[in-house]
Amino acid sequence: MQSETGPGKEYTFSGRASRIQSAGEPRKQSGFSFIQTDREDHRMTVEFGPAAGPLDRYAIKLGCCQNPACQCRVLDLVLDPIDQPQSALTIRFALVLDEREVESPSGFKAMGEALSARITEDDWEMAERVYDTLKSNVSEPADVSGLEIPFPDDVLDEPEALVAYQEVFRHAHDLQFEHEQQVWNVLELYCSNPDCSCTDTLLDFASRPNDDPGEKHVMEQKDVTQVLFNYKTGKFKVQQHGTAGSVTAGQLMAALETAFPDFKIRLERRQRVLRALHLKARGQSRASGPPPARRSGKIGRNERCPCGSGKKYKACCGR
Repeated sequence: MQSETGPGKEYTFSGRASRIQSAGEPRKQSGFSFIQTDREDHRMTVEFGPAAGPLDRYAIKLGCCQNPACQCRVLDLVLDPIDQPQSALTIRFALVLDEREVESPSGFKAMGEALSARITEDDWEMAERVYDTLKSNVSEPADVSGLEIPFPDDVLDEPEALVAYQEVFRHAHDLQFEHEQQVWNVLELYCSNPDCSCTDTLLDFASRPNDDPGEKHVMEQKDVTQVLFNYKTGKFKVQQHGTAGSVTAGQLMAALETAFPDFKIRLERRQRVLRALHLKARGQSRASGPPPARRSGKIGRNERCPCGSGKKYKACCGR
C-alpha cells in the first residue's frame, strides 16, 4: 500500500482507470470516470500509485450516513487494498457534496489530493445521485426506536392532520410510473395518529412533462387526482378528479399496482413508522412539560427575564 512517507511524494490516478473498455475485456467503466467495474464479480476498483512506480489496486465501496434525518450530504469512498495482506489498512475518503471537496484521513493527504484532482463535475453529479439513492434506502427503517428524527409540530398539535412521508424523511422517494406516455408521481399522505387504527392513505397523482425529468415542475391542486386508498381492503374512493385529460383514477391505480406490485406493503410499513415516530415525539413533548408561566406584576430591570433567556430583564425583553 502506498502512503505518505515524506515531502515530494506525489500520487496520481492511473490513466487506465478512465479508458473505455471493449466488450471483450473483463473490466468496464462505472458511472464514475475514475472507477472501473469488474464484469465478472461487479466489484468496483481504482488504481493508485506514485508518479513513477507500480500501481496499487483498491476495491471501492460507497456509503453514506445511516441516520435518515441527517443532512450531512457526504458520500463515503472506502478503499480496501486488493493485492496487499489482509492486515493492510482500509482507507476512507469523504466526498463533501455541497463544497465539492474531498476530506482525507490522516496520513493520506496526497492520495486525497490526487483523488480530488481526478474528480470531474460529471463525477460530482454522479456522486449526488448515488448519495440520493443510498440515503433513500436508509429512509425506509423497520424500527425507529433508536433514531432521533424530528416530527412536525403542527401534526403533534393537530393529530388528525395528514403528514407526507417525505416531510419526515427528506430523502425518501416518491412512487413514480409511466402511463400513456406520461410520467406520474404519487405523493402519499398518512394519518400518523397513534390512537387511530385506520388503514387509509391519501394518494395524490400528478403528471409532469417528461421532456426534461430534471426540471422542477409546479403542479396546481386542480390538476391533481386524489384518491383515498385502503391498503388492507384494496378499495379506494376518488376525492378529486384531476385535469389530466381522459385518464381516470381507476386507470392510475391499476398502473400504479402494475409498476409496484408490493406498494400496499410499502404503505402499511410507512404508516407504522410514522405512527411510532408520532408516539415517540408526543411522549417527549409531554415529558418536557409546558413552558414556564409568565408571572404577573411589574418585573424589576435587574431580575431574570421571564422569557427564559437567562438574561436580565433590562437586557432582554425590557429594552
